Amino acid sequence: MLTPAQHYFTSALVTSVAAAFFAIFVFIKSPNRKLAHYFVWYAYCIAHWSFFVFACTAVLQYNISYPLSIVCHFVGIFIPVAFLHFVKVLVSNNSRWLSRIILIAYFIIGSIAFSIVVWPRLFIRDVIPKLTFNYFPDPGPLFYLWTVVFVVLVLTALVVLFLESRMRVGLERKRLQFFLVANLLGYLGGIGCFLPVYNIGIFPFPYGIWGVFFFVCVTFYAVLRYQFIDIEVIIKKTFIFAGMFAMAMAVVSVVSTITQGYLGHFFFVGLNAATLVSVIIALLLYQPMYRFMVAVTDKFLFQKRSEIKTMLNRLSEEIVKLVDLNQIARTILNTLDETLRLESGMIFVRGEESRVYRLIDYFGLPTGNLNEGLENVLSQSRVARYFGSHNDILNVERASDFSKELPGDFIAWVKIIKTRIIIPLVIDTSYFALLILGKKKSDQEYTNDEIDYFPAIASQTSLAIRNALLFETVLREREEKLKAQDEAKRVHYAEILAHEVKNAVTAADLQARSLYEQVEPRFRLFQEKFMKDLIPNGAIKQFEKMCQKLIEIGHGIQDRARKIRIITKTAQHHLSSDESAAEEIYVKMLWEDAILDSGVKGVNFQYQGPKDKDFYVYGNPVLLQRVFTNLIKNADDAMGEKQDKKIVLECDYGEAEGRQAACFKFTDNGPGILPENLEKIFEKGFSTKPKPASGDLLASGSGYGLFACREIIGTFHHGKIWAERGTEEGGAVFKFWLPSKPETVDNIPDGPKGPSCKIES
Repeated sequence: MLTPAQHYFTSALVTSVAAAFFAIFVFIKSPNRKLAHYFVWYAYCIAHWSFFVFACTAVLQYNISYPLSIVCHFVGIFIPVAFLHFVKVLVSNNSRWLSRIILIAYFIIGSIAFSIVVWPRLFIRDVIPKLTFNYFPDPGPLFYLWTVVFVVLVLTALVVLFLESRMRVGLERKRLQFFLVANLLGYLGGIGCFLPVYNIGIFPFPYGIWGVFFFVCVTFYAVLRYQFIDIEVIIKKTFIFAGMFAMAMAVVSVVSTITQGYLGHFFFVGLNAATLVSVIIALLLYQPMYRFMVAVTDKFLFQKRSEIKTMLNRLSEEIVKLVDLNQIARTILNTLDETLRLESGMIFVRGEESRVYRLIDYFGLPTGNLNEGLENVLSQSRVARYFGSHNDILNVERASDFSKELPGDFIAWVKIIKTRIIIPLVIDTSYFALLILGKKKSDQEYTNDEIDYFPAIASQTSLAIRNALLFETVLREREEKLKAQDEAKRVHYAEILAHEVKNAVTAADLQARSLYEQVEPRFRLFQEKFMKDLIPNGAIKQFEKMCQKLIEIGHGIQDRARKIRIITKTAQHHLSSDESAAEEIYVKMLWEDAILDSGVKGVNFQYQGPKDKDFYVYGNPVLLQRVFTNLIKNADDAMGEKQDKKIVLECDYGEAEGRQAACFKFTDNGPGILPENLEKIFEKGFSTKPKPASGDLLASGSGYGLFACREIIGTFHHGKIWAERGTEEGGAVFKFWLPSKPETVDNIPDGPKGPSCKIES
């Protein structure tokens, strides 16, 4: 049964060996020399510290333990700053504040190291019996200072690692996450190394140093699994080499045994001759053994490779039958994967108009985020120009100049996804595609025979994709035609419906008018001529009320008929998409249609019209709905992922610039508009959002949406729109007014009078 002290220094010894081995491995294997040097410095500090922790706690002599403790901490105190410095280089963080922290940390820790040499008792006052140790360091005043510096630097490095891992995608994120977890294990375990210094024997003491050992193990796993520090371990070649060596040794041993046991017995063959015969036989068997090992690894580890001609014939037979783009891409990639045994493959298609690459199908990529990042990289103008002008197949393993013509982030992606072959596919004048193949699972290079067949594969793939795109175009045009026909039918139906409604409303209007123009006067005339002296005096007032009621009913029916006419016209003009007509409009209908048209979900929409009145304005329903839709989309973009999104439209009648007007107030509860942007947002092309990839001028981020709103309100409707900062709680406010036309709008109620046409919440 090991004592706590024995657990402690045993784990320290194991950790020192593991860290030293890892440092040497990284130094030899890493192609990134700068990154390797910083990691070796970090790993060496850990190896040095852990070895001398073992030494100074395991010895039994005081005069040996104290010097070993000083040597241990002389290098060990650099662990936190070496960690932070390596993290800075690893994530390429060039911020000035981080550089200053590292510079100050080196100065402080360097000063402490100098003090350890000159005045060692200020750092380690003595080594004394503690817990179950014979001798263990007792802290001096500088040790307390170093403890504070240690905590600050380690926490800073962990925070930088965490934030960077959140911003990265795909394989790069995996690497940083594993390294972050590894260091969390190491430093949480490292707490158990500080506790005994302060004579505290609680967990994780005495097992804390195992956490540092796990740091080494997890980081080494990241190297093997995710090529951390740009190290790629070629497993198959190692397997083949080991198999070849084992088989060679077996052949030599077996042949030597047989030669000496049988030939030597009958033909008196000596030891040297038997060994020579064994070596000759082993050499003769070298090529057959090598081919056998490659075949075995391909068959049992990576599967057997088919003939390229067979693959090409099978590919031709399969894709010629397909018209779906996704199925074609899947068939091509599956066939290439089965034939060449690839780690990854993908097909991108780019339209000439959009200039954006779209990932059609892939295999072997770790995450969707990586795919999206690769789409963005490929869509850069330099990348598009390069592959648009270079139609030749690009062999990354053999090409030397392509990295000079392409942006650095594209080269980085090529390395991350282990791209080996990039095949441009010229579809037609409107479409372009890329077939990207990764490295082989067997670690072999692409042969000349395979590369010679790639043009034929490219030709077949281009033809199949072209046919699929043509089929998609035919289907899309057919759908658009059917949609247009459906729209035309709807418009025609709306016109018929509007005509029928108009006839019915006109008849109702005439009947209502007859109530107070004909029926009520005749009723009075009849009373005057025939019933004047017959009606008691008490009933005269009742008779007057009945006549007045007839007049009110007639006007009420006329008002309802007018509203039905406006609603019908609003719907009719909206369906017809006529941008030149101006009519009375029922605003609530436009608002609800704009909400549906925007496609915005998860928002609390509120409509607040005049109290006890319906709200009608004079204008073009198509253009005004476009204004509402644009404002709704902008507000939704500005509110982002906010949970309690709210958009409110308030409207009322008022007066603006000396004329009767319909006034609107549009508000949201987003972050609002910066004061310096209140006037700029209506300028053509101005936007605070990223530019859209499409050419739609009204798309989010184009800078034309609010400009179009201003043109619709100002130029077409002769009104005015402006923006305000909003309330203290935040949010944007857009106000606009439209002049009404009294000569055509007879019954618009009078609203509040005021020069600014205010609508208060």
